Amino acid sequence: MGQIPPSLGKLSNLESLDLSSNKLTGEIPFQLADGLIFLSVLNLSFNQLVGKIPQIKQFATFSETSYEGNIGLCGITLKEKCTREEPRSSPPTSEETHSNSRNAIDWNFLSVELGFIFGLGIVIGPLMFWKRWRICYYKHADDIFFKMFPQLYIKIENRQRQAHKNLGRRHLVMNNAIR
Repeated sequence: MGQIPPSLGKLSNLESLDLSSNKLTGEIPFQLADGLIFLSVLNLSFNQLVGKIPQIKQFATFSETSYEGNIGLCGITLKEKCTREEPRSSPPTSEETHSNSRNAIDWNFLSVELGFIFGLGIVIGPLMFWKRWRICYYKHADDIFFKMFPQLYIKIENRQRQAHKNLGRRHLVMNNAIR
């Protein structure tokens, strides 16, 4: 009899809770929904519970049969939708506050976008407008690349030497042809 004690929410390792066919009254405590993170079976049916079913964590996954026989309950999982805002036993979470206000700015997304834009500007701006930074950047990038792939570096060096030798031979052939 009476209300569901909010202290049941402290039993965080609880996997099954059956409080069916009692004379429980009042709302489902928010602390119960927030604290029972391993709960896989819930049965609150055939009591005298009222109010909105908390839609957080595991409580959002339970079917209508977990709550049947409670005429005063309403929520997403039930056919009976909540038409008016019921008094809450705890303050709303920040997620609920953001979802309720349509004109509010979602600062999490905005901060990521602004950080990306400024970060990109700090890197790309100097590379585009200052030749010295561009040369230094590519020199360091090449050094890192060649340390990661030394075999590729050796092949490139050999090709450059071969090209230099071929250029020297062409120069000799052209000098001999002119004479």
